[in-house]
Amino acid sequence: MSPFENDPPYLPGESPERDAWYTAFFIENHLDHFSYPEIVATPEQVRFMVYTDEDERYYPCSDRMFEAIMNKNQSDFLQEKYNEALQRVLNLVKYQIEDKVEQEYLESLIKIKFRHETRDEIMIPSRLEKRLIRIFINRTQIEDPYFFEKSIRHRRVNNALNSDSFVRAISLLDIGDFDFPATLVEIRELANYLELKRLLALSVDSSLWESDISATYTEKDFIQIFNRQMSGGGIEPLFDFIGVRFPPKLPDLQHVPQPKKILWLPDEAGEILVDFMLIRYLVKLGHKIIIALKEGPLYTKPDIQDTREDEILRKELEGALFITEKNLGKNELVKILRSDNRIIVMSDGTRENVNLLLASTTFARVFKEVDGIISRGL
Repeated sequence: MSPFENDPPYLPGESPERDAWYTAFFIENHLDHFSYPEIVATPEQVRFMVYTDEDERYYPCSDRMFEAIMNKNQSDFLQEKYNEALQRVLNLVKYQIEDKVEQEYLESLIKIKFRHETRDEIMIPSRLEKRLIRIFINRTQIEDPYFFEKSIRHRRVNNALNSDSFVRAISLLDIGDFDFPATLVEIRELANYLELKRLLALSVDSSLWESDISATYTEKDFIQIFNRQMSGGGIEPLFDFIGVRFPPKLPDLQHVPQPKKILWLPDEAGEILVDFMLIRYLVKLGHKIIIALKEGPLYTKPDIQDTREDEILRKELEGALFITEKNLGKNELVKILRSDNRIIVMSDGTRENVNLLLASTTFARVFKEVDGIISRGL
Protein backbone atom coordinates (compact mmCIF):
# COMPACT_ATOMS: atom_id res chain seq x y z
CA MET A 1 0.00 0.00 0.00
CA SER A 2 1.19 3.53 -0.78
CA PRO A 3 2.29 5.50 2.29
CA PHE A 4 0.02 8.29 1.00
CA GLU A 5 -2.98 6.05 0.27
CA ASN A 6 -5.61 7.75 2.41
CA ASP A 7 -3.79 10.93 3.28
CA PRO A 8 -5.54 14.33 3.35
CA PRO A 9 -4.70 17.05 0.81
CA TYR A 10 -1.00 17.88 0.67
CA LEU A 11 0.29 20.58 3.01
CA PRO A 12 3.99 21.50 2.96
CA GLY A 13 6.10 20.94 6.07
CA GLU A 14 4.17 17.99 7.47
CA SER A 15 6.30 15.18 6.02
CA PRO A 16 9.83 15.27 4.54
CA GLU A 17 8.92 12.40 2.23
CA ARG A 18 5.86 14.13 0.86
CA ASP A 19 7.76 17.41 0.56
CA ALA A 20 10.37 15.61 -1.54
CA TRP A 21 7.63 14.11 -3.74
CA TYR A 22 6.15 17.62 -4.09
CA THR A 23 9.50 19.03 -5.24
CA ALA A 24 9.98 16.09 -7.61
CA PHE A 25 6.54 16.79 -9.07
CA PHE A 26 7.64 20.25 -10.24
CA ILE A 27 11.08 19.08 -11.39
CA GLU A 28 9.84 16.06 -13.38
CA ASN A 29 7.17 18.16 -15.07
CA HIS A 30 9.81 20.80 -15.94
CA LEU A 31 7.86 23.37 -13.91
CA ASP A 32 10.44 24.26 -11.26
CA HIS A 33 11.86 27.77 -11.67
CA PHE A 34 15.07 26.98 -9.79
CA SER A 35 15.78 23.95 -12.00
CA TYR A 36 14.74 25.64 -15.28
CA PRO A 37 15.15 29.39 -14.63
CA GLU A 38 15.14 30.36 -18.31
CA ILE A 39 11.91 28.49 -19.02
CA VAL A 40 9.71 28.58 -15.92
CA ALA A 41 8.28 31.85 -14.60
CA THR A 42 9.46 33.29 -11.31
CA PRO A 43 7.03 33.21 -8.38
CA GLU A 44 6.72 37.00 -8.75
CA GLN A 45 5.65 36.66 -12.39
CA VAL A 46 3.13 33.95 -11.54
CA ARG A 47 1.57 36.33 -9.01
CA PHE A 48 0.83 38.70 -11.90
CA MET A 49 -1.80 36.13 -12.88
CA VAL A 50 -2.65 33.98 -9.85
CA TYR A 51 -3.33 34.88 -6.24
CA THR A 52 -1.32 32.53 -4.02
CA ASP A 53 -0.95 32.39 -0.26
CA GLU A 54 2.47 32.61 1.33
CA ASP A 55 4.61 29.58 0.37
CA GLU A 56 1.84 28.31 -1.94
CA ARG A 57 2.85 27.24 -5.46
CA TYR A 58 0.64 27.34 -8.52
CA TYR A 59 0.31 24.11 -10.49
CA PRO A 60 -1.16 23.97 -14.04
CA CYS A 61 -3.71 21.21 -13.50
CA SER A 62 -6.96 20.63 -11.64
CA ASP A 63 -7.02 20.16 -7.88
CA ARG A 64 -8.16 16.59 -8.41
CA MET A 65 -5.23 15.87 -10.70
CA PHE A 66 -2.77 17.42 -8.26
CA GLU A 67 -4.15 15.50 -5.28
CA ALA A 68 -4.19 12.25 -7.28
CA ILE A 69 -0.48 12.68 -8.04
CA MET A 70 0.44 13.82 -4.54
CA ASN A 71 -1.58 11.22 -2.64
CA LYS A 72 -0.92 8.36 -5.10
CA ASN A 73 -4.43 7.09 -4.55
CA GLN A 74 -6.23 7.57 -7.89
CA SER A 75 -4.25 5.43 -10.30
CA ASP A 76 -7.28 4.56 -12.45
CA PHE A 77 -8.10 8.26 -12.88
CA LEU A 78 -4.50 9.10 -13.80
CA GLN A 79 -4.13 6.21 -16.22
CA GLU A 80 -7.38 7.18 -17.93
CA LYS A 81 -6.08 10.72 -18.51
CA TYR A 82 -2.68 9.41 -19.61
CA ASN A 83 -4.30 7.10 -22.13
CA GLU A 84 -6.47 9.89 -23.51
CA ALA A 85 -3.31 11.90 -24.17
CA LEU A 86 -1.60 8.90 -25.75
CA GLN A 87 -4.56 8.20 -28.01
CA ARG A 88 -4.62 11.77 -29.31
CA VAL A 89 -0.96 11.52 -30.30
CA LEU A 90 -1.40 8.06 -31.87
CA ASN A 91 -4.33 9.43 -33.85
CA LEU A 92 -2.02 12.19 -35.03
CA VAL A 93 0.45 9.60 -36.29
CA LYS A 94 -2.31 7.68 -38.06
CA TYR A 95 -3.70 10.88 -39.57
CA GLN A 96 -0.36 12.16 -40.87
CA ILE A 97 1.84 9.15 -41.73
CA GLU A 98 0.93 7.04 -44.74
CA ASP A 99 3.99 4.79 -44.82
CA LYS A 100 3.08 1.74 -42.71
CA VAL A 101 6.64 1.01 -41.60
CA GLU A 102 7.21 4.58 -40.47
CA GLN A 103 3.80 4.62 -38.82
CA GLU A 104 4.54 1.47 -36.81
CA TYR A 105 7.97 2.77 -35.85
CA LEU A 106 6.58 6.07 -34.57
CA GLU A 107 3.76 4.36 -32.68
CA SER A 108 6.24 2.04 -30.98
CA LEU A 109 8.61 4.88 -30.12
CA ILE A 110 5.82 6.96 -28.64
CA LYS A 111 4.53 4.02 -26.61
CA ILE A 112 8.01 3.37 -25.20
CA LYS A 113 8.28 6.99 -24.12
CA PHE A 114 4.73 6.84 -22.76
CA ARG A 115 5.49 3.84 -20.54
CA HIS A 116 8.66 5.48 -19.28
CA GLU A 117 7.00 8.79 -18.40
CA THR A 118 3.91 7.31 -16.72
CA ARG A 119 5.60 4.60 -14.68
CA ASP A 120 5.78 6.67 -11.48
CA GLU A 121 2.50 8.54 -12.08
CA ILE A 122 4.09 11.88 -11.31
CA MET A 123 3.59 13.44 -14.74
CA ILE A 124 0.72 15.84 -15.50
CA PRO A 125 -1.09 14.44 -18.59
CA SER A 126 -0.79 17.73 -20.52
CA ARG A 127 2.98 17.76 -19.94
CA LEU A 128 3.19 14.13 -21.04
CA GLU A 129 1.24 14.94 -24.20
CA LYS A 130 3.57 17.79 -25.08
CA ARG A 131 6.59 15.48 -24.85
CA LEU A 132 4.95 12.85 -27.04
CA ILE A 133 4.03 15.47 -29.66
CA ARG A 134 7.62 16.72 -29.64
CA ILE A 135 8.80 13.19 -30.53
CA PHE A 136 6.43 13.21 -33.51
CA ILE A 137 7.57 16.64 -34.72
CA ASN A 138 11.27 15.91 -34.27
CA ARG A 139 11.02 12.62 -36.15
CA THR A 140 8.79 13.75 -39.02
CA GLN A 141 9.92 17.39 -39.31
CA ILE A 142 6.26 18.28 -39.81
CA GLU A 143 6.22 21.53 -37.88
CA ASP A 144 2.44 21.99 -37.97
CA PRO A 145 0.62 18.69 -38.60
CA TYR A 146 -2.82 20.32 -38.69
CA PHE A 147 -2.07 23.39 -40.79
CA PHE A 148 -4.22 22.27 -43.73
CA GLU A 149 -7.04 21.15 -41.45
CA LYS A 150 -7.02 24.58 -39.82
CA SER A 151 -7.04 26.26 -43.23
CA ILE A 152 -10.07 24.19 -44.25
CA ARG A 153 -11.88 25.22 -41.09
CA HIS A 154 -11.14 28.88 -41.73
CA ARG A 155 -12.40 28.62 -45.29
CA ARG A 156 -15.66 26.96 -44.17
CA VAL A 157 -16.43 29.67 -41.63
CA ASN A 158 -15.30 32.49 -43.92
CA ASN A 159 -17.65 31.27 -46.66
CA ALA A 160 -20.54 30.96 -44.20
CA LEU A 161 -20.04 34.43 -42.72
CA ASN A 162 -19.83 36.02 -46.15
CA SER A 163 -22.91 34.26 -47.53
CA ASP A 164 -26.00 36.26 -48.46
CA SER A 165 -28.04 34.11 -46.06
CA PHE A 166 -25.88 35.04 -43.08
CA VAL A 167 -25.69 38.75 -43.99
CA ARG A 168 -29.49 38.95 -44.19
CA ALA A 169 -30.01 36.96 -40.99
CA ILE A 170 -27.53 38.86 -38.81
CA SER A 171 -29.05 42.19 -39.90
CA LEU A 172 -32.69 41.19 -39.49
CA LEU A 173 -34.86 43.20 -37.09
CA ASP A 174 -38.35 41.89 -36.37
CA ILE A 175 -41.03 44.44 -35.54
CA GLY A 176 -41.97 42.19 -32.63
CA ASP A 177 -38.63 43.00 -31.01
CA PHE A 178 -39.78 46.53 -30.21
CA ASP A 179 -42.01 47.87 -27.46
CA PHE A 180 -43.45 50.89 -29.20
CA PRO A 181 -43.08 53.79 -29.12
CA ALA A 182 -39.29 53.33 -29.30
CA THR A 183 -36.73 56.10 -29.27
CA LEU A 184 -33.52 56.06 -31.28
CA VAL A 185 -31.58 55.42 -28.05
CA GLU A 186 -33.81 52.43 -27.25
CA ILE A 187 -33.36 51.07 -30.77
CA ARG A 188 -29.58 51.29 -30.42
CA GLU A 189 -29.80 49.54 -27.04
CA LEU A 190 -31.85 46.72 -28.54
CA ALA A 191 -29.58 46.46 -31.59
CA ASN A 192 -26.51 46.11 -29.36
CA TYR A 193 -28.22 43.41 -27.32
CA LEU A 194 -29.40 41.44 -30.36
CA GLU A 195 -26.03 41.63 -32.11
CA LEU A 196 -24.13 40.36 -29.08
CA LYS A 197 -26.68 37.62 -28.38
CA ARG A 198 -26.54 36.42 -32.00
CA LEU A 199 -22.77 36.42 -32.15
CA LEU A 200 -22.51 34.48 -28.88
CA ALA A 201 -24.97 31.90 -30.20
CA LEU A 202 -22.98 31.64 -33.42
CA SER A 203 -19.68 31.27 -31.55
CA VAL A 204 -20.67 27.91 -30.05
CA ASP A 205 -22.06 26.35 -33.24
CA SER A 206 -19.20 24.01 -34.13
CA SER A 207 -20.93 22.83 -37.32
CA LEU A 208 -19.64 26.02 -38.94
CA TRP A 209 -16.02 24.81 -38.82
CA GLU A 210 -16.17 21.06 -38.25
CA SER A 211 -18.17 20.13 -41.34
CA ASP A 212 -19.26 21.42 -44.76
CA ILE A 213 -22.93 21.56 -43.78
CA SER A 214 -22.84 25.33 -43.19
CA ALA A 215 -22.37 25.81 -46.94
CA THR A 216 -26.06 24.91 -47.31
CA TYR A 217 -27.37 27.07 -44.46
CA THR A 218 -30.27 29.32 -45.36
CA GLU A 219 -31.35 32.54 -43.68
CA LYS A 220 -33.80 30.45 -41.66
CA ASP A 221 -31.00 28.15 -40.46
CA PHE A 222 -28.96 31.08 -39.16
CA ILE A 223 -32.02 32.58 -37.45
CA GLN A 224 -32.58 29.26 -35.66
CA ILE A 225 -29.01 29.44 -34.37
CA PHE A 226 -29.52 33.03 -33.21
CA ASN A 227 -32.75 32.14 -31.38
CA ARG A 228 -31.12 29.59 -29.07
CA GLN A 229 -31.61 30.39 -25.42
CA MET A 230 -28.64 31.61 -23.42
CA SER A 231 -28.15 30.06 -20.00
CA GLY A 232 -25.68 30.05 -17.15
CA GLY A 233 -24.78 32.36 -14.32
CA GLY A 234 -22.13 34.17 -16.34
CA ILE A 235 -24.45 35.73 -18.91
CA GLU A 236 -25.55 38.81 -16.99
CA PRO A 237 -22.05 39.57 -15.58
CA LEU A 238 -20.62 39.28 -19.12
CA PHE A 239 -23.17 41.66 -20.61
CA ASP A 240 -22.70 44.06 -17.70
CA PHE A 241 -18.90 43.94 -18.09
CA ILE A 242 -19.16 44.71 -21.80
CA GLY A 243 -21.71 47.47 -21.20
CA VAL A 244 -24.74 45.94 -22.90
CA ARG A 245 -27.92 45.72 -20.83
CA PHE A 246 -29.37 42.23 -20.40
CA PRO A 247 -32.19 41.99 -21.10
CA PRO A 248 -32.45 45.31 -23.00
CA LYS A 249 -34.02 48.00 -20.83
CA LEU A 250 -34.56 51.71 -20.95
CA PRO A 251 -31.08 53.24 -21.13
CA ASP A 252 -29.64 54.64 -17.94
CA LEU A 253 -28.40 58.01 -19.12
CA GLN A 254 -26.62 58.49 -15.80
CA HIS A 255 -24.40 55.51 -16.42
CA VAL A 256 -21.95 55.54 -19.32
CA PRO A 257 -20.11 52.20 -19.77
CA GLN A 258 -16.35 52.59 -19.47
CA PRO A 259 -14.06 51.18 -22.21
CA LYS A 260 -12.29 48.03 -21.06
CA LYS A 261 -9.00 46.35 -21.91
CA ILE A 262 -9.85 42.69 -22.56
CA LEU A 263 -7.49 39.75 -22.98
CA TRP A 264 -9.04 37.30 -25.46
CA LEU A 265 -7.89 33.65 -25.46
CA PRO A 266 -9.13 31.88 -28.62
CA ASP A 267 -9.68 28.14 -28.73
CA GLU A 268 -10.18 26.43 -32.09
CA ALA A 269 -9.32 27.22 -35.71
CA GLY A 270 -12.43 28.22 -37.62
CA GLU A 271 -14.12 29.26 -34.41
CA ILE A 272 -11.66 32.15 -34.22
CA LEU A 273 -13.31 33.81 -37.23
CA VAL A 274 -16.51 34.13 -35.21
CA ASP A 275 -14.32 35.45 -32.40
CA PHE A 276 -13.13 38.18 -34.76
CA MET A 277 -16.73 39.24 -35.35
CA LEU A 278 -17.24 39.46 -31.58
CA ILE A 279 -13.96 41.35 -31.21
CA ARG A 280 -14.89 43.90 -33.87
CA TYR A 281 -18.25 44.32 -32.15
CA LEU A 282 -16.48 45.02 -28.83
CA VAL A 283 -14.12 47.47 -30.51
CA LYS A 284 -17.14 49.28 -31.93
CA LEU A 285 -18.38 49.68 -28.34
CA GLY A 286 -15.04 51.28 -27.42
CA HIS A 287 -13.16 48.36 -25.91
CA LYS A 288 -9.55 47.36 -26.60
CA ILE A 289 -8.85 43.68 -27.27
CA ILE A 290 -5.56 41.83 -26.85
CA ILE A 291 -5.67 38.46 -28.63
CA ALA A 292 -3.24 35.84 -27.27
CA LEU A 293 -2.54 32.94 -29.62
CA LYS A 294 -0.37 29.87 -29.10
CA GLU A 295 3.36 30.25 -29.75
CA GLY A 296 3.42 27.11 -31.88
CA PRO A 297 1.27 24.26 -33.18
CA LEU A 298 -1.15 22.51 -30.82
CA TYR A 299 -3.53 20.30 -32.80
CA THR A 300 -6.25 22.52 -34.33
CA LYS A 301 -5.73 25.55 -32.11
CA PRO A 302 -4.70 28.74 -33.96
CA ASP A 303 -1.12 29.88 -33.33
CA ILE A 304 0.89 33.00 -34.05
CA GLN A 305 2.47 31.48 -37.15
CA ASP A 306 -0.99 31.00 -38.67
CA THR A 307 -1.46 34.77 -38.72
CA ARG A 308 1.42 34.97 -41.19
CA GLU A 309 0.79 31.86 -43.26
CA ASP A 310 -2.99 31.57 -43.39
CA GLU A 311 -4.43 33.98 -45.95
CA ILE A 312 -7.81 34.35 -44.24
CA LEU A 313 -6.34 35.06 -40.79
CA ARG A 314 -3.83 37.47 -42.28
CA LYS A 315 -6.63 39.43 -43.93
CA GLU A 316 -8.77 39.43 -40.76
CA LEU A 317 -5.90 40.95 -38.77
CA GLU A 318 -4.88 43.67 -41.19
CA GLY A 319 -4.26 46.83 -39.20
CA ALA A 320 -3.82 45.03 -35.88
CA LEU A 321 -0.71 45.70 -33.81
CA PHE A 322 1.49 42.65 -33.24
CA ILE A 323 3.62 42.34 -30.10
CA THR A 324 6.60 40.09 -30.81
CA GLU A 325 8.77 40.83 -27.78
CA LYS A 326 8.47 38.02 -25.20
CA ASN A 327 9.95 39.99 -22.28
CA LEU A 328 8.29 43.36 -22.60
CA GLY A 329 8.84 45.73 -19.66
CA LYS A 330 5.94 47.30 -17.79
CA ASN A 331 6.48 50.83 -19.14
CA GLU A 332 6.72 49.61 -22.73
CA LEU A 333 3.54 47.56 -22.33
CA VAL A 334 1.60 50.40 -20.73
CA LYS A 335 2.60 52.65 -23.63
CA ILE A 336 1.22 50.09 -26.10
CA LEU A 337 -2.01 49.62 -24.16
CA ARG A 338 -2.53 53.40 -24.08
CA SER A 339 -2.00 53.72 -27.82
CA ASP A 340 -4.78 54.13 -30.37
CA ASN A 341 -4.49 50.49 -31.46
CA ARG A 342 -7.80 48.79 -30.66
CA ILE A 343 -6.77 45.24 -31.60
CA ILE A 344 -3.44 43.86 -30.42
CA VAL A 345 -2.12 40.38 -31.21
CA MET A 346 0.50 38.42 -29.32
CA SER A 347 1.58 34.90 -28.35
CA ASP A 348 1.10 33.46 -24.88
CA GLY A 349 4.58 31.96 -25.20
CA THR A 350 3.46 28.31 -24.96
CA ARG A 351 2.68 25.34 -27.16
CA GLU A 352 0.18 23.74 -24.81
CA ASN A 353 -3.11 24.43 -23.09
CA VAL A 354 -2.99 27.35 -20.67
CA ASN A 355 0.10 26.92 -18.50
CA LEU A 356 0.84 30.11 -16.62
CA LEU A 357 4.18 28.77 -15.37
CA LEU A 358 5.50 28.70 -18.94
CA ALA A 359 3.77 31.80 -20.29
CA SER A 360 5.96 34.64 -21.53
CA THR A 361 6.70 37.67 -19.37
CA THR A 362 4.76 39.83 -21.84
CA PHE A 363 1.68 37.62 -21.51
CA ALA A 364 1.92 37.71 -17.72
CA ARG A 365 2.13 41.51 -17.73
CA VAL A 366 -0.85 41.79 -20.08
CA PHE A 367 -2.78 39.41 -17.84
CA LYS A 368 -2.12 41.75 -14.94
CA GLU A 369 -2.94 44.99 -16.78
CA VAL A 370 -6.27 44.12 -18.42
CA ASP A 371 -9.72 44.67 -16.94
CA GLY A 372 -10.97 41.22 -17.81
CA ILE A 373 -10.23 37.98 -19.64
CA ILE A 374 -12.46 36.11 -22.07
CA SER A 375 -11.26 32.54 -22.51
CA ARG A 376 -12.81 30.51 -25.31
CA GLY A 377 -11.04 27.34 -24.21
CA LEU A 378 -8.18 26.13 -22.04
